[in-house]
Amino acid sequence: MKLEVELEKKKQTVELKARGTIKDLMDHLNLILDEYVPILNGTVVTELENLKTGDKVKFVRVWSGG
Repeated sequence: MKLEVELEKKKQTVELKARGTIKDLMDHLNLILDEYVPILNGTVVTELENLKTGDKVKFVRVWSGG
């Protein structure tokens, strides 16, 4: 399946096996879950969310300070 992915203001098309999840996509992109918030088609989701062809996924880096 083909997905549109935006990561740090760069857009790319990524192809994954059928029936993938946000977690599968993050593994494919070598992203660590604690460092990014996944946004699927404009909605914040968990890593367990299923993906389908044509989905738009954006990863926003989490920043913290103290």
